[in-house]
Amino acid sequence: MKKDMNYLSGEDKKQVTILSLVVVMTCIILFGTSYAWFVVNANSQKRTELIAGNLDLTFDDTDGGEIQLAGQVPMSDEDGLETNGYTFKVKNIGNIESNYSIFLDDADLASGESRLDDRYVKYSLTRDNVLIKTDFVDHLGSNILDSNLIDIDTTSIYTLRIWLDENHFNRDATNKVFKKKLRIEASQKTNSHIIGAYTYNQTEGADNYCVTGEEATCQKTACYGTRIAGSCPAGTIIQYEVNGTDTVPFHVMFDHGNTLIMQSQRDTVSNVIWSESTNVNGPTIALPTLEKATETWKYVNDQTYTMGTTVFKENAYTTCGSENNINICSSNGYVLLERTAKARMITVQETNALACTNGSGSCAVWLHNYMKDATNYGGTEEGTAYSYWTMNSSNNTRFVAGVTTAGYVNTMEMLSSGLRSVRAVVEINK
Repeated sequence: MKKDMNYLSGEDKKQVTILSLVVVMTCIILFGTSYAWFVVNANSQKRTELIAGNLDLTFDDTDGGEIQLAGQVPMSDEDGLETNGYTFKVKNIGNIESNYSIFLDDADLASGESRLDDRYVKYSLTRDNVLIKTDFVDHLGSNILDSNLIDIDTTSIYTLRIWLDENHFNRDATNKVFKKKLRIEASQKTNSHIIGAYTYNQTEGADNYCVTGEEATCQKTACYGTRIAGSCPAGTIIQYEVNGTDTVPFHVMFDHGNTLIMQSQRDTVSNVIWSESTNVNGPTIALPTLEKATETWKYVNDQTYTMGTTVFKENAYTTCGSENNINICSSNGYVLLERTAKARMITVQETNALACTNGSGSCAVWLHNYMKDATNYGGTEEGTAYSYWTMNSSNNTRFVAGVTTAGYVNTMEMLSSGLRSVRAVVEINK
């Protein structure tokens, strides 16, 4: 491994992402007709450093050893998790808190070699003895192994395990080669208004269980330091300074690479009706009320959109079905002129994309937490409203779509205010 240093000064320090395209390890799988030979080892120098101003990370695989599974057949996930692992370290020896991401990239093949498709391979990754990633469904999929925020004089120890998937191994996988290399990408935090970020995990009993960001088992993440779409999974908790005095907890809805779309963790406006008399004019009460409540949020981006024209995930339609088919949006029951504001409401198209549909209990906990009786439906915290509004009307002119405390999307009477609320959807830069 070569030592790769990048020295930067002045304004470049504020925005820079340092790339270190160095081979730290090589993973090779050679297939015969039915058995496999598998080895992971470090094949060059044992340490690389990334330096940019005050950012100084050390990537150390001194204790890595190697994984050897000579003559082994593909195995189950249970057996794969029991194999020896490749261990490496990331240490912050600089004087500022730093973001980094670790990638597992394709390595160059030799002449005549044919690459094994990732779908035949599975892996797991632990950080500081906590299992943080397994890929049992999509296999290697994204090449991002981990993104993390590392404090000054702190070391993170990783163990990577890789095995052949017994459920997918077949003759198509024979005589193929699997070669990978580790890469670390580091940067200083770019958005100073991100006060904290935590990996979301609603699995009770997990070592990194974290639903609100307040749990003792919450783990910090630096996913926002990587400008790659999807780096921050849905649910990621972001503590964000919206103006000079207020910090609001949000959950990531979508990561677009350079920006994050987030929804406030709790109600932004309580006790508000959607509109007056009929829904054909759109959310003429709820939306302006939300815009007024968030107009001082100067550290979030302006959003410019036109209801009925702007596509939110699936389509631009403003009206969805009724009751059992409320998650199907297929017409414009109302349209609005272009508007620009600091916040808007979530759309049914977006709840669909988050797997929060009209199916009972389909929504992740973060989407229906902090509601009245939420703890009766898998939530962890109580609130005052039974539901919050979406932007979408229904085919019944008196009803619109909302997210309920029971964890699904349903229709509700738009003039009902005491039990309804609005949650801000905002956009921020990473």
